[in-house]
Amino acid sequence: MNPHAPPVLSWRLAHGDRRLSALAALMVFALLATLVPSSPTAADTSDDEQFQAAFEDEDLDDDLDDLGLVPLTAGGFHTCAIDSDGDAYCWGRNDKAQLGNPEADDPEKSPVRVGDVVKDSRIKKSGLFLGFQTYEEQPEFKQLAAGDRHTCGLDENGDAFCWGKNADGQLGTGEFGDTEDRPAPVNVPNDTNDTNDTNDATFTQLTAGEDHTCGLNEEGKAFCWGQNANGQLGNGDSDGTEAEPVVVKAPNDTNDTNDTNSTTFVQLAAGEEHTCALDDDGGAWCWGRGANGALGNDNDDRETTPVAVAAPQSEGDPVSFEQLAAGNQHTCGLAQDGDAYCWGATNGPPVEVVGR
Repeated sequence: MNPHAPPVLSWRLAHGDRRLSALAALMVFALLATLVPSSPTAADTSDDEQFQAAFEDEDLDDDLDDLGLVPLTAGGFHTCAIDSDGDAYCWGRNDKAQLGNPEADDPEKSPVRVGDVVKDSRIKKSGLFLGFQTYEEQPEFKQLAAGDRHTCGLDENGDAFCWGKNADGQLGTGEFGDTEDRPAPVNVPNDTNDTNDTNDATFTQLTAGEDHTCGLNEEGKAFCWGQNANGQLGNGDSDGTEAEPVVVKAPNDTNDTNDTNSTTFVQLAAGEEHTCALDDDGGAWCWGRGANGALGNDNDDRETTPVAVAAPQSEGDPVSFEQLAAGNQHTCGLAQDGDAYCWGATNGPPVEVVGR
């Protein structure tokens, strides 16, 4: 048994729909590959033992039931969920403040409520960092996305908030050179500095990779921020980091404001150092680090803008996807007929998952 495997979380599906079951298995399969380190060190082992010990508690299930927590999202060694009132709770490792509560311990064996939003987490006097200033209550969240050591949430108004590790700008604070971790949510600026984008970055969905974050807006445009060493932000560059959202260069985008043929995305999925998107025709696109075929285009090259995933065939016709899930260096897609396909982690184009 791998000593670094995360604790198993169980859930009950309300309906016996085979597609729901397949999707749940698909997303967990991709998630587990992201969470398991590939080359443990002595330091990793010590951290993992501390983490595992925190979950040897029979009260955790009771805590989850009492709070009525709904959709789960899991990061490197932490998990978060939303309750029926839209409050966010997190538990697990907290070494980079990824639980979003300034008073939380590391680790936390039971859910702790994510703290209130902070206006300026870099309050200084005479050059000295003094602390964090709260200016409004926690927003009502409708979706969460957990990265390796950071977490982001989307509220009812389409605003994004992030907390935790910020070494690569993955919190999207908009401040160049800002690498300070945040123990409570900070607002992601919705001004994308794109003069052709009239709706800015009002989001409908968020996804988080190891050290980058992406969001989808109502018009089907994708935005990403954070680490970009392998082009995982999709803006055509692979240099440094971005501390605020940048527009992903969608396929067929001519940069002409009158062009209506640009690809419309409907869902995003971020892996360790790559990102994938589903378009409104059921096609899959990926960008970023292509190692081990993670982008599904039959090569291992790095791509700084979206490239089409080689569509598998079913009875002579291209498969259309309806859901994507990204892991460490692989990605999986759920087809509209309920079949699952995966690519990456030494594989080339998508292959069908068999045996179910």
